[in-house]
Amino acid sequence: MTLERLAAQPHRSDVVAVVPTPTAPADLPLRPMAQAWHPRFAKDPGHRWLRARVRDAAPTG
Repeated sequence: MTLERLAAQPHRSDVVAVVPTPTAPADLPLRPMAQAWHPRFAKDPGHRWLRARVRDAAPTG
């Protein structure tokens, strides 16, 4: 089934998601990462938690 056909008849399909085929991993150089936020959110617990998750998920070299 093509994506165009699925989009034209979404109610006639049991497809839940269209997922691209994974590609081979590429050996890319690491790039610096920076995070920025408004100063009023610097001590907000939710923002601190999210920034920590992003930092922990980022690759390190």
